[in-house]
Amino acid sequence: MNEKIVGTTVCGAAGFWIIGIGIVLCLTGIGAIIGIPLILVGIILPMMGGFTKKDNCPHCGKEIMFMSYSVVVGCPACRSRLLVKDKSKLIPVIMIKRSGVTGVKYD
Repeated sequence: MNEKIVGTTVCGAAGFWIIGIGIVLCLTGIGAIIGIPLILVGIILPMMGGFTKKDNCPHCGKEIMFMSYSVVVGCPACRSRLLVKDKSKLIPVIMIKRSGVTGVKYD
């Protein structure tokens, strides 16, 4: 299986720094208006890292990072549209047009 979970470490480190900045802003008094939301984002951000997945584009092979709850993603390299199957695997999407009706075909 080509599925990789990424982002937890990066989001954890970013969350740590965002919480620190939020605390420093809260100490300034008026900065609490921005500091408290930053602290909340810093707490939620590491939890979102578990939803980040990586897979290779079936057309060009470029590694694509996407959220597991995405339905369709686009490859930035070859501009192809890809369907997210089982919240972790990217499969090509082929648009079919017959008698005025557009549909989607995938394997």
